[in-house]
Amino acid sequence: MERVHRLERRKIRIATRALSERRRWRRMALPMEGRMLLENGRECGVDVIDVSPGGLFVRSDLRPRMGGRIVLILDRLGRIEVDVVRKELTRFAGVIKATDRKRDRLADALTWFDAQRKYGLQDDRRAPRERRSGRVRATFADGLVTQARLIDVSDVGANVESLERPKIGEGVCLDGRPGRVARRHESGFAVAYDTCALTDDGRPARAGVTPA
Repeated sequence: MERVHRLERRKIRIATRALSERRRWRRMALPMEGRMLLENGRECGVDVIDVSPGGLFVRSDLRPRMGGRIVLILDRLGRIEVDVVRKELTRFAGVIKATDRKRDRLADALTWFDAQRKYGLQDDRRAPRERRSGRVRATFADGLVTQARLIDVSDVGANVESLERPKIGEGVCLDGRPGRVARRHESGFAVAYDTCALTDDGRPARAGVTPA
């Protein structure tokens, strides 16, 4: 009897951890189109309703099998494997199956898309880039000033090596030119230049704040 109770308590702990894991990811309403590949080889177009690094809610003409694993190929996100956990008439919810590293990259990408929509940022990767070397002065919105090493630059942004890990969408000036963090990578971050105003002491204005 005690063994049964221990097993039930273990199941409860596992379920609680899984629920907590799902809730810690914020769902974002980021509409995007793509294709769905079913287990039986059929495929159709899909529209993403909302998405997080842990899961997504999708509209499609075909209904995947409950508990089945499908493949979604989405605009801007690429190939994602998904386990179907809930179905409606023309919509379904799924849990994204990915390694921690891939999930972190997905979280960065989704955060960037959200910031791009909110602040009207340009993607620094759309313009031709030129390899550069040397150091630049990075000034963050909280007043922190540090040195970063250039990796490459373009007309709309720059990619730098830095020990700092600013959030995507955070304001930063590189050698006095204002912009916002567009993406992060293992050795630093990339900045998309913008025309945001500067504060009196040369720091980038925080989002939604007009400098005096």
